[in-house]
Amino acid sequence: MQEIVITWGVVALLLLLALWLSWPMLRQAYNRWRMERNIASSGVEKLRDVMLDDGMGGQTYFEWLLLTPTDIRVLFTSSRYGIIFAGERMDAWAQVIGKRTIRFNNPLYTLEDSVSTLRYHLPNLTIEGNILFTGNCSFPKGRPAQVLMAGELAGQQDESASHAVQPVLEQAWDKLKGLVRKVDPATESYLLPVKEEPSYGRWGVVALLLLVMVGWLIWRYSSAL
Repeated sequence: MQEIVITWGVVALLLLLALWLSWPMLRQAYNRWRMERNIASSGVEKLRDVMLDDGMGGQTYFEWLLLTPTDIRVLFTSSRYGIIFAGERMDAWAQVIGKRTIRFNNPLYTLEDSVSTLRYHLPNLTIEGNILFTGNCSFPKGRPAQVLMAGELAGQQDESASHAVQPVLEQAWDKLKGLVRKVDPATESYLLPVKEEPSYGRWGVVALLLLVMVGWLIWRYSSAL
């Protein structure tokens, strides 16, 4: 009986260590999956990571295009944490984490260019644009109207589920699907949003713990034979 307790006690300890190390990465992956699902659910149809001719010989990148009952929506995401200081006409916004300040370009300028490109192809339609901040952040000095927080997607999901899409928007969406092209990750990965990469060193330690656990079980049971 004591041998069984020792054997499975070590297994339980190794499993708990592996779970403790992998939990932040599993939670991060789950939160990203849930956010992407919520974004997709906020529209009746979606296009993701596509390019569209800007009408001036160039190409405009769109992270998300969403068809809703009342408009076609351009959506970009930004994973930021801490305190954000922002303004519609500020060239640079600031992210404060503890005593560290990180400045980044005003994302509304990129959003405006994207909305303009869409309006070039779909004139006389309602085109809306938003930046969705997906991290745990706040805007203590106020946030621009086009900035959304993660919790505000629920209302858009309810609206999409309860209303029919206007026929003129359906026709415009069909046209749009014929105009866009998918971003090629092999040659255009620089266009795609930067995602939080998992800690491969930590995953390596998790894998090592699981291998040790398997080896321990094999050794214990082969010794008992």
